[in-house]
Amino acid sequence: MWQRLFIRLDGDPSALADALIAAARAERYTPYDPFGLMPGLSYPRAIRAFAAPRALNGWGAVIASADPIPSAVIASAAESLGAAALHLTLDAVGRAEIAWFDGDPPPDLAHIIDGDPLTVERCAVPAPASALEAPVLALPADALPEDMRSALIKGQIDGTQAEKLFAKMAGAVAGKVGVGGEDAEAAKKLLQTAQIDWESSGGRRIRAAIGLFGLGEALSLPDFTALRDAYALHARKRRKPDAILYPGDAEAMAAVPDALAYTPIFAGRRA
Repeated sequence: MWQRLFIRLDGDPSALADALIAAARAERYTPYDPFGLMPGLSYPRAIRAFAAPRALNGWGAVIASADPIPSAVIASAAESLGAAALHLTLDAVGRAEIAWFDGDPPPDLAHIIDGDPLTVERCAVPAPASALEAPVLALPADALPEDMRSALIKGQIDGTQAEKLFAKMAGAVAGKVGVGGEDAEAAKKLLQTAQIDWESSGGRRIRAAIGLFGLGEALSLPDFTALRDAYALHARKRRKPDAILYPGDAEAMAAVPDALAYTPIFAGRRA
């Protein structure tokens, strides 16, 4: 799922990360660092996100994972900053959610939320170039538990072990696809690409909401997974300049060369 949060800012974008962490604490979330020397704890409920290093047209931008940021956290952060917030999500089947935190949404945004075709057509920005690329079917790294994924990113699982692990998991999932039933449907979803359909009804509404507030640049921000992986690798290289790069590491780092300029926002809770 594609998820972005925008909060109007007048000053330093880092204030947005601070406000979200404080709001998460108030909702009984515990901030944690998944990029330390040891793998972080695994939480059944978590906020996983990064704040962009600079504002976009006067809005602070947050790139979030597929874990929905709770509305209570967003509302609290926006209130503490005395600012409006726009929360956008779009899943792989084109379902969009557009939430406005500052009283009633502006009229044009209300029309976009309702799917008014004229307003959507007038406001929508072009789909990102990546939407034109052919999707690739693969078992995503997000299918791994958090501690395993963290160990893989930090090099605590070597390339050979990783290949065996992914092969085993992919084989198990592919086997379920051939069996049929509910397990097969779940397996198919796991093997589906995470490619977002920006031409779907939901995709067009999200692009219209982005265009309404002059946030078209947000579509060129890095994907959460690419940013997370690049951040972990750049952080490891900063701690240990002579750290060994495993196959694919250099490409992951090059995908988001300025990853360390983003501010991690990670917090979890047990229940």
